[in-house]
Amino acid sequence: MSVDRFRLTSRPRRDIALMIGVALLGALSFLLVAPTLTASLADYDDPQSDFSNALAAYRDRTGVDLEQGLQVIVDCGLTTRAGCTSLDEVRDAVRTVPGVVSVVDAHTTGRADLISADGRHAYLGVGIDNSGDDAKFVDTVRTTIAARTGLSGSVTIGGPTVANAETAAISTTDLVRAELIAFPILFAGLVWVFRNLIAAAIPLVGAGFSIIVAFIPLAFVTTFTDLSTFALNLISALGTGLSIDFSLLIITRFREFVASGATVEEAVRRTHLTAGRTVLYSGLTVAAAVATLCVFPQRFLYSMGLAGASVALAATVFARWVLPRLLSALGGRVVLANARSGERSRSRWDRWSRFVARHPLPVALAGTAAVALLTAPALGVQLRGYDVGVLPADSDASRVDRQVATMFPQAHDDVTVLLPAQGPDQRRNLIDAIGRVPGVAGPARIAPLGPQGSVLSVRLRDLPTTPRAQQTLTVIRSELPAGSRVLGEAERFHSMLHSLFERVGWVIALLVTISCVFLYRLTRSLVIPIKNVLMCSLTVAATIGVLVLAFQWGPLGGPSRNSIEISSMIIVAVLSFGLSTDYASFLFHRMTEEKERGATPADAVRVGLSRTGPVVTAAAGLLFVPLFALTASRLSPVQELGFGAAIAVVLDATVMRTLLVPSLMALLGPWNWWPHMHREPTTGEVTDDGVRLERA
Repeated sequence: MSVDRFRLTSRPRRDIALMIGVALLGALSFLLVAPTLTASLADYDDPQSDFSNALAAYRDRTGVDLEQGLQVIVDCGLTTRAGCTSLDEVRDAVRTVPGVVSVVDAHTTGRADLISADGRHAYLGVGIDNSGDDAKFVDTVRTTIAARTGLSGSVTIGGPTVANAETAAISTTDLVRAELIAFPILFAGLVWVFRNLIAAAIPLVGAGFSIIVAFIPLAFVTTFTDLSTFALNLISALGTGLSIDFSLLIITRFREFVASGATVEEAVRRTHLTAGRTVLYSGLTVAAAVATLCVFPQRFLYSMGLAGASVALAATVFARWVLPRLLSALGGRVVLANARSGERSRSRWDRWSRFVARHPLPVALAGTAAVALLTAPALGVQLRGYDVGVLPADSDASRVDRQVATMFPQAHDDVTVLLPAQGPDQRRNLIDAIGRVPGVAGPARIAPLGPQGSVLSVRLRDLPTTPRAQQTLTVIRSELPAGSRVLGEAERFHSMLHSLFERVGWVIALLVTISCVFLYRLTRSLVIPIKNVLMCSLTVAATIGVLVLAFQWGPLGGPSRNSIEISSMIIVAVLSFGLSTDYASFLFHRMTEEKERGATPADAVRVGLSRTGPVVTAAAGLLFVPLFALTASRLSPVQELGFGAAIAVVLDATVMRTLLVPSLMALLGPWNWWPHMHREPTTGEVTDDGVRLERA
């Protein structure tokens, strides 16, 4: 695109009104989307899997949704096991609540194991078919129980439905807290970078615009599918970070052109044609990379893909459409009066790039050693699925889950099987066979389910997501008769792993293709995109290693969380790859610009690194803030997501862009731009300073 073909409107008021109108449409979209967001175990299921089909079959036969339900603990106030005087009253109260299908307790089943050993507590398992608001349902149950005389304070409610309601509430509350932490730090950081209050405010305006506008396409999406509430966390963190990244690149380049003597209008045009092009490709790359999560059928993952792509595109729209008009209107008020600090920073990067050029092999080896050291813990990663264990210890669902495990271990089943119709002898033989399986805790139980069959319940010695529990599940499956359908936490995790691993290869192929296509378009090189794939892969591996070190082996995970939630790890990997390519676009495009202006390959690398080094470092530092702020969440998957993505940004901006990228560029020399090793600017092409070339 030539300078003459780029025009800013002469009607700034109309542009401002249009921008406000789009933002208001985004606000309206948010009000429509927010109430529909979900937080449930179903968000992690593949709806086409055998497990989901078994859930539907169980619901058809019993009316109970196994991914919902309540665990109720009643304080009996007794010192013997003679009975629980409050139990009948609680059961009668719960049965009156709409949506309750069944209630299991000691008095109705005759099961003594549903009364604690000291006789002070009793357990009720409440089966429900709740298709409405989880929080409202739980409030109704609590209100109904509290209305009964003498029950106030003697009943504790947990279970999947309570966990769903608490997850949604905690996620929203913690997101607000993360933003309150991040935004003051970001503003202070932007003031330090720009030395200008107006320039510092622009990226935050862009963040607000991008976040709210991202809900416009999501409002359309929610008309035909549900989205997970965790998408809000990604929209907030990624929208803030990308808006700051893009604004930082645009404003810095704008100042360079003004400092070189260009008018404000000319500087805006040249910035649009140079840094603006980088931002366009970078934004599209990040959007396309995050959108690969839509390959997965799990609602949690495709929600993140849709949300991440929407906010990346919104940030790109702001940088390409809104920001140039703001710069044109604000003009000199955005320009740094004293640019000596920027020159000092570029001088340091110039000295470093010269050092790397003189010693490329030792620097490359040092970078490789650092990556290998950080990657090593990833070899021992232990994966888990989403369960009540991700909630904070003081939540009702988590507290009740611990109490049930301690006082009523027989009340929780790790494996549930829908059995076909069988005779008494067959059922007894099956119970005996299952009881002999290593890893099974206690005797299995079979309950009749009418003429259609029965239900087998099995407890495991190990947590359902551990490798030993999965091995036990495999042996149990081998003992089951034909036509059996397996349910339970162990099967849910097995089904999730199968679904994810079945599709992860497609996601990797798409990420590599997207990265290579966009970088080729920017650099006209086949070597640089391949090199970038290698760098991004190393970033992902090192990030997972640090994640394992911090959450699985270190203090961040806590004693009950010595594993990594697999869905969060996948999102971290995709984000790491996308953001690494984002920064690669900044760096490689500038190097290519310098080479096409006539610089030698060595000078192109040096100038490109010295010019983009300060920008990428500042951008990475600022992007780190909203991502790392997510670690303040009380939900471990959000903590892992924020921490992992933040660490990926730091690793990419330090080890990769400081050590490996420049050293490998120096080692390959002109071969970096193969097959266009000697390409010169063509007629009509815009060079670094925005000049349109004409040839005779």
